[in-house]
Amino acid sequence: MNHVKGITNLGLERNQQYMKEWCQLIGVFMLNFANVELVSYKYLNSLEETEEAFLKNTKKILSKRIKRIEDLIVVLDSPNKVEIVELWGKIRELVKSRNKIAHNPVLPVWRPGSDPENSSPDFIGIPDIKEISKESKITDSISLKDLGLLNDEIVKVAGRLYELSNKLQNA
Repeated sequence: MNHVKGITNLGLERNQQYMKEWCQLIGVFMLNFANVELVSYKYLNSLEETEEAFLKNTKKILSKRIKRIEDLIVVLDSPNKVEIVELWGKIRELVKSRNKIAHNPVLPVWRPGSDPENSSPDFIGIPDIKEISKESKITDSISLKDLGLLNDEIVKVAGRLYELSNKLQNA
């Protein structure tokens, strides 16, 4: 049975020249997002009372570590407390995009009348396949430009969180 026409007609993209820029930027984005993982451990290493308490966090997924950081920061006497909480809130939002990028295909699209066999796609994007389960069966897609902006944002937010983590260590 073919339930969703858009999925039925999909093909695989393998080593296409027009996908190289996407591959590079997705890789850069995911590596930059890995900095968030590191920073979360830096925070917990500084904030937890004991090594044992810290080590319990190493088994948690990122969202649970962020929650733990927020719980520990709220009771902390720090001039940067509000900014830290706001930055981790931004990370929570960026995680949604990271998950969309990590768990969905990068799809080329040719408009009707285009020649997919001999021309580059008219558009390439990352749709959220989970969204097609909604009544509209329409999904927003992340464009290459959007991906670049998300990468810039994660670099900025992770960098600032890192700076502030060093202040926590020295407090």
